[in-house]
Amino acid sequence: MSTSKLHHRFEQIELAYVAALAGRDPASVNVRDLLPAMFAAVPDTSVEEIVAMLRWSARKDLREADKLERSR
Repeated sequence: MSTSKLHHRFEQIELAYVAALAGRDPASVNVRDLLPAMFAAVPDTSVEEIVAMLRWSARKDLREADKLERSR
């Protein structure tokens, strides 16, 4: 899978994750409780793919934070 397709896929899963959170703080929710909603939103995903998305999202957030810090 190409990098752009992989990023698009992770973005789809990330949207399902955010929707499943429903405004709750991620630290206050067990990700296992979100899985049914995420599987319903992206039916052909897997736990491994969700874990990969969460890692990708964390790295993306760190890059954005670094970019913001450098601009100050």
